[in-house]
Amino acid sequence: MIRDDIPPEFAGRPELNRRLGLSLVDALADLHRVDPREVGLGDLGRVEGYLERQLAGWMRRWDASLGGPEAARSRDAMAPALSWLTKKRPAERAGALLHNDYRLDNCLLDTADPARIVAVLDWDMCTQGDPLADLGYLLNYWVEPADDPAWREIASMPTWRPGFPSRAEAVARYGERTGSDVGEILWYQVFAAFKLAVIIQQIYIRFVRGQTQDRRFAGYAARVVGLAEKARVLIG
Repeated sequence: MIRDDIPPEFAGRPELNRRLGLSLVDALADLHRVDPREVGLGDLGRVEGYLERQLAGWMRRWDASLGGPEAARSRDAMAPALSWLTKKRPAERAGALLHNDYRLDNCLLDTADPARIVAVLDWDMCTQGDPLADLGYLLNYWVEPADDPAWREIASMPTWRPGFPSRAEAVARYGERTGSDVGEILWYQVFAAFKLAVIIQQIYIRFVRGQTQDRRFAGYAARVVGLAEKARVLIG
């Protein structure tokens, strides 16, 4: 399992990093090609109106979690992204099995070949819905070397290390493997940044309200604003 950075034995092996990055995309694509009905999950979740429900639900959570001394700053910073997400929401597409928290640190790697994924963990949020939501979520953690260094601090996988494919390569690989139209992937990536910002804001407001004493959460408002800024940059 790899979290914030590659292990020392990966250093100087960009070809291994590249294969690992491609394997990460391939495993997600293969999940989305599974017919839920064939594996007994045809009644899991509700595909119809998935994106509409997701956007509305996370916007409600955002409004409910705003508070504390940074509330106005966070609200103003996220406003452009929320307006854009609302106006640009894609049309409904065919559903697939979604992991809903797919990233490198939820994957177990083969010790003999670390570029081979042998298991995917943490299926408690699995459902059916728009498969590009999973890809957008993964891309939110897919930081490149030329990105703002702050993105690594907000949320990242070690994809900025030499050899890893770019986000554009990851998207192209997914499209080739699934045959899906990935032309609107930017919306899903921006939505993933917003969704993560809501989760972090919920943690922050619990700290502000004294519901947790963990001092690590005192600076989480800055991470929320950072994600809002990231969304703004992605939108252009």
